[in-house]
Amino acid sequence: MKGLLEQELSNREMHPSEESDDCGEQTIKLTRITTSGKQGEYVHLGDNTFLKSDMMYAFGGDFNPGAHVAPKLRLGNSSPMGLFAFATTTLILSFINAGTRNVHNSNIVLGCAVFYGGVLQIIAGIWELIVENTFGATVFASYGGFWLSYACISINAFDIAGSYESDAEFANAVGLYLLAWALVTAMFTMCTLRSTVAMFSLLFFLTLTFILLAGAQFSSANGSSAATSLSTAAGVIGCITAAFAYYNAMAGLLNWENSWISVRPIYMPGAIRPPSYSKSKEA
Repeated sequence: MKGLLEQELSNREMHPSEESDDCGEQTIKLTRITTSGKQGEYVHLGDNTFLKSDMMYAFGGDFNPGAHVAPKLRLGNSSPMGLFAFATTTLILSFINAGTRNVHNSNIVLGCAVFYGGVLQIIAGIWELIVENTFGATVFASYGGFWLSYACISINAFDIAGSYESDAEFANAVGLYLLAWALVTAMFTMCTLRSTVAMFSLLFFLTLTFILLAGAQFSSANGSSAATSLSTAAGVIGCITAAFAYYNAMAGLLNWENSWISVRPIYMPGAIRPPSYSKSKEA
């Protein structure tokens, strides 16, 4: 399917190939792709036929980073809901990390982390599975879990901080926790290298945010004065991350039927684009 889309669904034929797996069983790779119809509006992939208009492309509004066939179930788009939940919770915490209005106690974000950033994002992730968006489901459910786990670490009733022998050990543990999330986010970012600029930027800046927050915790454990500067920088980058999340969310909500504004995707280099896209300028 990838080859089909990269050549903008133009008419062509490729031939099937066969190979054997380790068990000696013969498997067939689908390499025969054809189109038919007066305008080439039908695409044939093996025994499956569908309309070319059913092909969908990378779009932050539905948080799918690659070209794909429209899902069989035509249900509502949960991506804006998940993106708004992520963006708002991230923005609140980032304001505090940046020291906005001299607020440094982050307890105010815990309710939002549990119910909005946590539970609602997990619901969005489950919904994405239903509409066959594996990437969106993985990302939303993962960060929903992140916000719930963050809340558990921060809520005194769980006494997680008290289980450590010293504040330095706890700070190092939190730093490792954040570093792991930086790694997870970096892997998600790799999946958006051929999507849209907004999707890539969201996850790229989120990776930076986690790295800076981890650095702040490690510096705090070492008693370094750099901890405050790193936390402030993480807050600023986190606000940028939230802005890109809001942008992607609005891309999924705005259209010419409900607003005078519409968000046109700007594709990353090498991204698979709609055939009509190359004929016009990128916004």
